[in-house]
Amino acid sequence: MNLGITGNIGTGKSTILTRLEQIGLDVYNLDIIAKSTYKKGLPAYSEIISSFDNILDKNEEIDIKKLSEIVFKNKDKLDILQNIVWPKVREFIIEVKNSNKKNIVFEGALLISANWHKLLDHIWIIDADIEIVKKRLISQRNINEKNYQNILNNQQLAAQMISILDKDKIPYSVIINNTKKMI
Repeated sequence: MNLGITGNIGTGKSTILTRLEQIGLDVYNLDIIAKSTYKKGLPAYSEIISSFDNILDKNEEIDIKKLSEIVFKNKDKLDILQNIVWPKVREFIIEVKNSNKKNIVFEGALLISANWHKLLDHIWIIDADIEIVKKRLISQRNINEKNYQNILNNQQLAAQMISILDKDKIPYSVIINNTKKMI
């Protein structure tokens, strides 16, 4: 079975992924996979640096913080980045699915936005009360309220995800995580 885990920032997706890895499942954090395509020498690197100014660090690697500041403030620039990176992540998912591995789990906040859900057997949507999430992120990840809002503005709400999964006839479960700490 190929499982997808999605939900907004701070809902506990990565913690759940870690727990599934601990019980022996093959797990992949798609955010990490996407950022790995930014590495110097890989195909996305040259496309990204030709599309964005002033994003390199002193070692000529892409500074993810600088790039994030640009794309989370400008939807057009975010679309450019996603059009570069998303096809490469899709190829990765297909490659892993075609391997001999069983019980594979892919986690990513943008799993549905990127249409990767159509590649998987079942989706878990992790959801939490927005005020609880905001408190978690401010206290545990040192994200300020403005940055939180910028990130949230570029993610789908659980109801939107459910609507898309229903339309695409993809099986899913919704897991509510309103604990004070990310589970």
